[in-house]
Amino acid sequence: MKHFDFGPSAMHRKVRCAASSKVERGYVNYERPEALEGTAAHDLADVCGNDQIKAKDYVPDKLELEFDNPKEFEGLEIPGVVIKITDDLVRVTYPISDEMRRGVDLFLDECRCHGTDIYFEEQVSFSDYIPGGFGTADFFAFVFDPELNGYICTLIDFKFGHIFVPVENNYQLLGYALGVLQTWSWLYNIVRFDLMIVQPRHNYIDTWTVEAHYVQCWGEDVLTPAWEASQQIQPEYSPGDIQCRYCLGRGECKPYAMWMLVKVRKRFDELPVNDESEVFEPDILSDEELGQLCQSLGHFATWELKVKEIALARMEDQHEIPGQKIVISITRRKISDPVKMEKQLRKDGYKKADLYNQTLKTITQLEKMVDADYEGLDEFIYKPEGRRVIAPLSDRRKALVAIKSDVFDAFDASDEEETKTTNQ
Repeated sequence: MKHFDFGPSAMHRKVRCAASSKVERGYVNYERPEALEGTAAHDLADVCGNDQIKAKDYVPDKLELEFDNPKEFEGLEIPGVVIKITDDLVRVTYPISDEMRRGVDLFLDECRCHGTDIYFEEQVSFSDYIPGGFGTADFFAFVFDPELNGYICTLIDFKFGHIFVPVENNYQLLGYALGVLQTWSWLYNIVRFDLMIVQPRHNYIDTWTVEAHYVQCWGEDVLTPAWEASQQIQPEYSPGDIQCRYCLGRGECKPYAMWMLVKVRKRFDELPVNDESEVFEPDILSDEELGQLCQSLGHFATWELKVKEIALARMEDQHEIPGQKIVISITRRKISDPVKMEKQLRKDGYKKADLYNQTLKTITQLEKMVDADYEGLDEFIYKPEGRRVIAPLSDRRKALVAIKSDVFDAFDASDEEETKTTNQ
């Protein structure tokens, strides 16, 4: 599948940071397991959507995928997935899970609610705004609205991953909408876009409605200037949470490093000075300080991995990184040939029952084994209650009421008893 460097899926980076294209140049965008799973889900949706069938009724239990970027698949191993790499081609046999079928059907059911002029995995062009610009939209449909005297275009993006993506102000959707507007306005008088995201793993379907004129203005006033800025000899760096999170070059981008290092200190500088009523000791983090740290430190974990990846690559290229050395990672012992090992042990007098731990298959494996309408598992499956954790206010999960811990309850009880004794 062809991809455009400044395509819709990259616009959250490219539009916000003019230098991102320069920073990423030369990096290999290695395929990740979650990305390959998403590609497989989209392929299944494309086949079932165009054939007008349910994913649960799709007979094959595997998808055959082909890619023309062998370099990006180097070192990739996924249990149950067969990956064959040649000099110029990658062939992948990807198993279709029941979860994937359910997710695709949720997406397709939503798509089929929006008229008959429908298009799956259709390439659209926004070359009037960026030379050669194009993208491939998951789904869009047109319905005429007599009150508006024009067509409403419903554009749906299918997200099968675990990371939640909000629909409002989504640059990827705006990029697709701009492409639809340019590519199809000769046939449809588009007056409005209903931009949607379907995310099965978050049980989330949401819509952001924008006028066609808004999309056109966004292309002229935001997208085109952002592309022009990226073409400068010295494009401007604009590090930030959204644009840098998936940037391939963030591990050695100095402006991003400075932004990260300043971020925590800036949080503290913005805090009010504690007054005499502060209940915490001066050398103990206050509630405000803890909150500021929680907002900052989450980004450091992924950044640390990327920095170490860059450092290793440079050291492998004969660079000397002060204070660092290359070592072999710690691994666990594995059995090279379980069948031969079992035969040897049984030959030496050990019983087969003593060689194996018999356990049930996983829930997913059992669900895949039984018929789709089999209900015999339901009464034995439950989801344990999760432990209490903190999350940013932007997290979609419902906030819980804070409770005192047993330790504080014990202190309160002790203080109350001491007060009673003193009063007596």
